[in-house]
Amino acid sequence: MIEVDLAPERSRSRTHRARRLRAGKGMAGIRLDGWILTCGLVVLGSLGASAYLAITSSREVSALEHLVEEALQDSAQSAESNRSLVQLHERLDSIKARISTIEDLDATRYRWPHILDEVAVALPQGAWITRIADVAAVMPGIRFQVEGHALDNFALTRFWNALEASFFIRDVQLISTEYLERDTFDGNGGLRASYHFVLGASYEDPPNEVVEFVRIAGGAP
Repeated sequence: MIEVDLAPERSRSRTHRARRLRAGKGMAGIRLDGWILTCGLVVLGSLGASAYLAITSSREVSALEHLVEEALQDSAQSAESNRSLVQLHERLDSIKARISTIEDLDATRYRWPHILDEVAVALPQGAWITRIADVAAVMPGIRFQVEGHALDNFALTRFWNALEASFFIRDVQLISTEYLERDTFDGNGGLRASYHFVLGASYEDPPNEVVEFVRIAGGAP
């Protein structure tokens, strides 16, 4: 069957319209594909940025954790060092205290031998000692008392003067004296009178020129 187009102009216009419609659909597809591609690129970029930030943050967190661990170790070492330093100071103070005690003992260990020696040298004939005692002193140093008997006042006076003449003894004072009848045995088996006395005195360090130091240990002087 043969068809004849009696309106060719209308047919051409339909043909052109159909072509334009197909062309429009083609452009719309291209625009749609471009939008999808752009969205995909944005999503990929976002994912990449998120991954980069996550990796960077993880590295920073690891670095911070490492720094914190080092700081804790340094703090523990510092605390241990401080404890060791405090213990060393305490030991040093203890050693200094012991040295001071030893020096004090060493400085005073010969004082009483000097006192006893000076009292024995000063004791005259006709007097004897019954007691020597240390007493509390107001001033630093050794304060002592000598208690004994003398057959007469002359013996007591000689003893007193001899103690005052000593380089190791000072401030000799008569504390008390008492006359005792028939209190002392004489050489013939009888009893005779005597004077009971108490003298107080202090120890003093003698001048350097009257003291001679002698080495008692072996070795070069």
